[in-house]
Amino acid sequence: GAGLIRYGGGASHLVGCTGGGLVGSAKTADGGNRRAPVESEGDAGVCVTLALLPDVELKTFYVENEDVPDDGEGAQLGRILGLREFAEGAGGPAPSLMVLAHPAFNVVMNDFLEGIDLSFGPTCDKFGGVASTVSSLSRARLFRHDAS
Repeated sequence: GAGLIRYGGGASHLVGCTGGGLVGSAKTADGGNRRAPVESEGDAGVCVTLALLPDVELKTFYVENEDVPDDGEGAQLGRILGLREFAEGAGGPAPSLMVLAHPAFNVVMNDFLEGIDLSFGPTCDKFGGVASTVSSLSRARLFRHDAS
């Protein structure tokens, strides 16, 4: 485990969040190369993804509830996020966005997703999840590091 984290220590971008459940896969007991899905609810755990993405530009962003434009002004979201060069009509392909949200962000999530479509076009891929915790005594956490 620790060696894997050290391997990613030179990463220029790092994003993540806490979770109260994890999904993944593990090798099957038959000793072959087959994998079976694994799901854990209510257990402490860590999920780490390392990726080497040649010829891919990565940018991280952070947005608060009050920064999300209301209905009709969502096309401004690309500028607000600092991603104007990826906006629809800028000449490049639509971006793919990983969105990790705090539970309190759900109040504006629909406006945010509509703004993404208005800013980057309907072909913009969106994926991600909502941070959670195992215990009601702890708080959901999000983290972001951008070395650039």
